[in-house]
Amino acid sequence: REEPKGFEQLMERKMSHLLPPKMDEEACEPSTTFHGREETNYKGQSWMAPPSGLGSLLASDEPLEMDHHKCYVPKKCVHRFTGHGKGVHRIRLFPKTGHLLLSGGLDGKCKVWSVADKQPMRTYDGHTAAIRDVQFNHDGSKFVSASFDRFLRLWDTETGKVLQTFTNKKVPYCVEFYPHDDNLFVVGCSDFKIVTYDATSGEITQEYNHHLGPVNSIVFVEDNGTKMVTSSDDKKILVWEWDIGVPIKYISDPTMHSMPCLVMHPSLQYFAAQSLDNTICVFNAGKRFTMQKKKKF
Repeated sequence: REEPKGFEQLMERKMSHLLPPKMDEEACEPSTTFHGREETNYKGQSWMAPPSGLGSLLASDEPLEMDHHKCYVPKKCVHRFTGHGKGVHRIRLFPKTGHLLLSGGLDGKCKVWSVADKQPMRTYDGHTAAIRDVQFNHDGSKFVSASFDRFLRLWDTETGKVLQTFTNKKVPYCVEFYPHDDNLFVVGCSDFKIVTYDATSGEITQEYNHHLGPVNSIVFVEDNGTKMVTSSDDKKILVWEWDIGVPIKYISDPTMHSMPCLVMHPSLQYFAAQSLDNTICVFNAGKRFTMQKKKKF
């Protein structure tokens, strides 16, 4: 739908105290540093290759069994990963195997760490402001970094090369790859919209525009990701069919608070939401998307 001409400027003024100064016209020159001993081992395997016992997990397309997700209350700190110049805003484990850790720091750098060796493997420097979110694609060969400098960058995890740079001149708040196509990813923005980017062309292919506040979190649900659930500062959760710009369900209630983080349960039957009233709410990730009143923590 067409927006009034001055609407963009009005929203920028309302949000100006929350946003960084005006963006640079061009993204900064990227650089990368490798910290390991060698990029390939004596077998010719990349430094990204998983330990021998985990290689079969990466090759399989089957969902992991629930036994792989047994969780225990941590009893003591085993190790501290230090290397960022400022705080760390986001960490992501490598898909399926978890043998590498990707971190996005407030110093504008991303780092990949070896969990087993407890050391940084590669640093990716390509932003002039703090990193807001990072996300691996589904095989971990690439990742997207989203920064407060209003640029998103698609990196090759192994070489540290920037494959593509994206911007719509708005601050990207969250990034998520589409489960059925690694060439598409969605970004929740400060202008209340969710946009889909084509990673090859760099073009925006779809806009979802029904939230009334910045979009904080996105998860894909049902049939391995045919629907999308988004949360925003407007205290609403919206459910969307993929590639259709109108929500199919509103989850809103006068008692609901803003929910800045949504995470899928490993069984894919539920998603948990971190609520700003100091609770964790659980919702069905199926047809009705109802809140589980007995599963509120």
